[in-house]
Amino acid sequence: MVSGFSVCEDWGTWTCASRSTLRVALAAPVRAWVSLALEYRFGQSLLADANSAVVVSVNGQPSLRMRGQHDSYSLQLALWREGPGVTGRDDVEIAFAFEGLHTPRELGMAPEDRLVGLGLISLTVDFA
Repeated sequence: MVSGFSVCEDWGTWTCASRSTLRVALAAPVRAWVSLALEYRFGQSLLADANSAVVVSVNGQPSLRMRGQHDSYSLQLALWREGPGVTGRDDVEIAFAFEGLHTPRELGMAPEDRLVGLGLISLTVDFA
């Protein structure tokens, strides 16, 4: 976790900033493709505010824009990337850029001032 993540809890960790970044070191450089599988849950701001969203980028390339859709305990996201932004790298950087994020206090839900965006439960990386 490079930036924008809260302390680890038993189940995972919350993002706590308007931008959060993960960097995963790989055992060898990527030759062709990388696959990411994330298990996560939406924070209250993404669920309560229709204007809130998150843009997920892989190695600086925007890959997906999501809005909170339902109050599910956990969701899964699979991303596949190949090409110049991926091949030859010995790491993968995943960034979450949040739009319209509010604290639980601002939403009137809890006396907390963290910008809770996504709860990251697990991440699996595969590459060739």
